[in-house]
Amino acid sequence: MIATARRTAVALAAVTILTACTSAPTATRATSTPAPHSSTTPKRPALRARKNTGNLYVSIGDSYAAGFQPTGRGQGHTTRNGFAYQAVRLARAKGYHLNLVNFGCAGTTTASVLHSPGCVTHYLGPGAPDYHQTQADAAVAYLNAHRGRVALITVSLGGNDVTHCETATNTVSCVTSALAVIRRNLATLVRSEER
Repeated sequence: MIATARRTAVALAAVTILTACTSAPTATRATSTPAPHSSTTPKRPALRARKNTGNLYVSIGDSYAAGFQPTGRGQGHTTRNGFAYQAVRLARAKGYHLNLVNFGCAGTTTASVLHSPGCVTHYLGPGAPDYHQTQADAAVAYLNAHRGRVALITVSLGGNDVTHCETATNTVSCVTSALAVIRRNLATLVRSEER
């Protein structure tokens, strides 16, 4: 039940923001031909050729993003097995050449991503930048410095916001309360990333 509640909370809390998802691995994508118009088929505009906006992939999040793998009770380390690293490998197989900039930090909550400066080095994913401001501020600074070059942004947060519910008397009530906090914090994070 706890594992299911945690997975449900993570699924509800994970936010994926895709930018430039229509850009092709080459410089442009061909335009498509619209479907024939009839009284029952709504007319759709043709896709326009669009330049690839970049190849940078920015990952923000917790242990899922950082690739944390447990090696024993209360122990573990980050690896290239996290979804952010897997996404790069899978995209490459499809012809997309993404360069990952992973700000993910094991143990991050939706509150700490906004308010806690830095990340302990061994909680960062392999090859991650070392930052001393909050993860959100570090990501925003990076996005601003690389405007127009970012092809993909993912946010994976929320699991650590509900882990304390494992020992709660009323797990459902605890997760429900945590989800309200997660929604509020993720809305704040998304607003900060949109600047």
